[in-house]
Amino acid sequence: MEASGDLRTRVVKQFGFALRDTNPSIRFLALEGVERFPDPSLTDQVLPLLEDKDKYVRWKAIQVAGLLGLAAFRPPLEMLLQSPDPTTRSLAAQALGNTGQVEILPALLDLAGREGSPRVRQTVIKNLHRFGGQIPWSYLAQAIRDPDLGVRIDTATTLGNAAPHEQACDILINLLEQESNNHVFATALMSLGRFRKEILVGYYQHSLLHQEPRIRANAVEAMGNLPFRTVEQLVLPYLRDPSNRVKANVMGIYLQNGLGPRVIGEVRALLVSPQRWERASGAWLIGTYRVTELTASLFGLLNDEEPAVAERAAWALGQVRSPGLFDDLLREWGKARQWAIPAFLSAFRRVARLENVPALVALLEKDRNPRTKASMIDNLTALRAVMAKPAVEKLIWDPEQRIRLSALLFMASIGGSSANDMLVRALDDPSPRVRQLCAEVLLEKGDFRALRTLAALLTDPEKQQRVMGGLSWRDPVAGGSGVIRIAGK
Repeated sequence: MEASGDLRTRVVKQFGFALRDTNPSIRFLALEGVERFPDPSLTDQVLPLLEDKDKYVRWKAIQVAGLLGLAAFRPPLEMLLQSPDPTTRSLAAQALGNTGQVEILPALLDLAGREGSPRVRQTVIKNLHRFGGQIPWSYLAQAIRDPDLGVRIDTATTLGNAAPHEQACDILINLLEQESNNHVFATALMSLGRFRKEILVGYYQHSLLHQEPRIRANAVEAMGNLPFRTVEQLVLPYLRDPSNRVKANVMGIYLQNGLGPRVIGEVRALLVSPQRWERASGAWLIGTYRVTELTASLFGLLNDEEPAVAERAAWALGQVRSPGLFDDLLREWGKARQWAIPAFLSAFRRVARLENVPALVALLEKDRNPRTKASMIDNLTALRAVMAKPAVEKLIWDPEQRIRLSALLFMASIGGSSANDMLVRALDDPSPRVRQLCAEVLLEKGDFRALRTLAALLTDPEKQQRVMGGLSWRDPVAGGSGVIRIAGK
């Protein structure tokens, strides 16, 4: 939310009223507003909500308290570490741990030591690297033996975040020497790579012999942090590895060291491979290392029948950022297969610049596909293309929901407070999605006329999702090092 001067004062005052409303959904939304626009003057209004009768309001208030980070919140948050509800304990641990204040460390370690819920232990552990010189190494050394996979994965990640502390490196080595789970082992390898120590190359070399592709791939990626002369002969044979991730990571080492010509043939081979993940890895390499001599291949991949490949090609085009990409994409647009339209639209969004606004407007006015028209309007919104207002304004009441929603959001983005009355009229739209998004924009602008409309649309599952999104618990069955990667990247 952007507010200043008198507007800021009015917005904070309105938040104060909303935080005391009898409707729990309004209190919840007001707390979300304070998240976007934190103001210490609202402390006295937020404090009572830590004990609100509505659990979603309580949970959101804990998150806001952590964001405000004021001393007034520390005692009640520490009390909430004793709550019988594991979600409450996790949220309180997150709010306290995110501050990195040494004085709260004993309370967090006490919680972790008696905690039966693995997810609560995860929340404590993933913040421990924030405590600088007071990181509790003895507890982390115990945590690498925790019976829960998620806890051990987060411990490995936290130890990597603690680099270059020697204690963290030593604990990671101990973890690698005793760990039997491939997921935990692969995560620990990635973390160990962050220490950039040549003396550790033996651990990576040994891991290259592992039958699990994820472990070999992470070993190569970790070796990419070391001098090229140290690892070249060790990784070179793995250009022929059966795993796309392993091969691509080896090529990445060459590319990041300015030796692209030595592997350009291998990258080109990935792009035409019959295996979809190899094609996607080839696109990832082009985008990550800006292999401009292979950019033209990405246009062909946009028409790939595998959505993961096509979307990765769209992403890569946005990363390359070469001059003239938009015009090239515009020419290819006429060859787009029906199934490839989403990927082409994604590519337009990633490569469009202000100088391309006239072409975007022309596409908007010419194309009859609602998805395409809405996407072009979204591109104009991202560019804040004021010059496109005449073309978009006529579409704000279009019969197609996607089009009028995109048009309304465009007008809101360029119109400032002058667009508020139009958004208020849209609160009567027959589509709940249009009503909800326009109401959210009004609140972000500090216009509280939408508050009750949005509160009526807000469901308990949505509140649950909004709260839990801030915890980001790690799923023990996810791939790689805890980061979901398309094509292993």
